[in-house]
Amino acid sequence: MEKITLSGENFTLRVSFEVTREDIALPVNTSLFVSLIGEDFSAEATLDVDIKALSAFSYELCRLYETLSGHAEISEPYGAKSFLAFEGDGMGHIKVSGRLHSQKYIGKAFSLEFENHIDQTELRGFCVSLRKMCS
Repeated sequence: MEKITLSGENFTLRVSFEVTREDIALPVNTSLFVSLIGEDFSAEATLDVDIKALSAFSYELCRLYETLSGHAEISEPYGAKSFLAFEGDGMGHIKVSGRLHSQKYIGKAFSLEFENHIDQTELRGFCVSLRKMCS
């Protein structure tokens, strides 16, 4: 499973995913593995998503890279708590934000909200690799 890395000045975001082909007709058929490392924190979570939603996210992310503006977001269906979002300001700066939520055991949950900014040039390899893997 190939990991796709986005490195900013103060953080590193890594994603990989696995599609469960026998569940392809279901609304949740893909496990999106997310790892985030910042200056004083780190977190890992698995988002349950649809491969079509992940493909649309990769398309919007590449569009954001090309136009410098817009919004790309991937989140779990059914009101789940984890998401990743990218937003361009039209001048080459991109806000990367999200929430990673993990609840492996009943009564034990952890969440990490984050926000950081990258330059548009730092997004290219990440969005192109994700787009290629979703094709």
